[in-house]
Amino acid sequence: STTVPGPWALGDVDGPTLLAKEAGGGYCSHPAPPSPHTGYCEEQVAHGCHGRNGHLTWSYDSSWCWKHNAEKCLWACDGRRQSPVKLRAEGAPPGDGGDLLESMHYKPLWHRRVENTGHSIEVEATGFGHFIRPDGEFSLTGFHLHSPAEHLVEAPTQSPVAAPTVSACADEPSDWADTTGATCEKYAAESWCTPEGGLGQGWQEGWGAIADWAKDGRSASDACCGCGGGGNGETANSGQCMDRPEGWKDTSGDTCADYVAKQWCTADGQKGARWSYGDFEDYEHGGFTAFSACCKCGGGMRVGAYAGAADSAPAEVHLVHKNRVTGEILVLGVRFKYGGEENPLLSRLGLPSGAPAMHEAPLDVQREIDLSELVKVFRKGYFYYEGSLTTPPCTENVHWYIAVEQVPASAAQLDALSCLIASTTRPAEPINSRQWALHMPR
Repeated sequence: STTVPGPWALGDVDGPTLLAKEAGGGYCSHPAPPSPHTGYCEEQVAHGCHGRNGHLTWSYDSSWCWKHNAEKCLWACDGRRQSPVKLRAEGAPPGDGGDLLESMHYKPLWHRRVENTGHSIEVEATGFGHFIRPDGEFSLTGFHLHSPAEHLVEAPTQSPVAAPTVSACADEPSDWADTTGATCEKYAAESWCTPEGGLGQGWQEGWGAIADWAKDGRSASDACCGCGGGGNGETANSGQCMDRPEGWKDTSGDTCADYVAKQWCTADGQKGARWSYGDFEDYEHGGFTAFSACCKCGGGMRVGAYAGAADSAPAEVHLVHKNRVTGEILVLGVRFKYGGEENPLLSRLGLPSGAPAMHEAPLDVQREIDLSELVKVFRKGYFYYEGSLTTPPCTENVHWYIAVEQVPASAAQLDALSCLIASTTRPAEPINSRQWALHMPR
């Protein structure tokens, strides 16, 4: 099997931990996300919503509490215009296709401090540039890194990224049969299932779920190409999806495989025909729902993603700007991918070696930090939508610009980042009734 680079592997090292690949090929460990229990969210803010020195009391590993504590803490985390989101090319009205770089005015940064807050790797950048919109000027205040990326992006089919050659699907195992002896061929011939993994027209109501007839832990939805399962010989370089975190379970102990087999979700990120248990967010664990954790529920992490696939990425940088008059925020989001050579910006920030760990002294960067190369990716297309901060207080006053394409970085840099800040990602929020636009080059 192919080893997919990235931070998601579960293990037990001196208690429950998350293991992340280090640059040298070993593994670093982080405490596993806590299991929610009665009163857990209340305990987090029992002594107020702010910790010492005015820092908010919140954690990525219990992001389900942000909504729970929103009313008490006067946060907007339970609002309907939250970020991040999954951005799809399909259904997005076309933008004007103008060159976004004409709105950006940045100077090189000198003598910057790189700080690890535990929530991100951050660089303060006040006074080094601005972004011009029709409604005013937004000054750059700083930028920071998340690992893995927060936004999920489905690239447009006209994307210049070439689709890989993928071998035909094959049933896995090839001789699979359910507990009655029915094979994959039988399921397809009798229309008991659909290629998307749903129940077919021939499936009778009294038979229950496809998962009820699983054998050796595999149902037709897992084993049969004609039922949405099987294998197709993809490799990590051709857009293979992996559940993130690997081994994820919801608060009831159900896995990604359970969600698929029990028809609880669909591949395009919707509730399945047999889901009748409220919102997926009610079962969020470790900051992830099935929508964000499970490949076959529309989530997961896609490595080497290709056009037409909704994908995550190993990391994302946010360039944060503020309008000094209105107080509104503007963020440019650029996602990274595994791409061989070291990325110049990440190198300046001390990756793969030199960047501070949590509680370590900041890294003083004496050399020039230039954002001009990074933002050129916006010339290849970008999404625009209106949303919120992705951390408490989750204020809904943010203009988001997300580059369609990812910027390459070395595996050593991205793996080192995942070890330094573990999972600093809020699960994707519903887009609800918001509009978003896709701007592609003319």
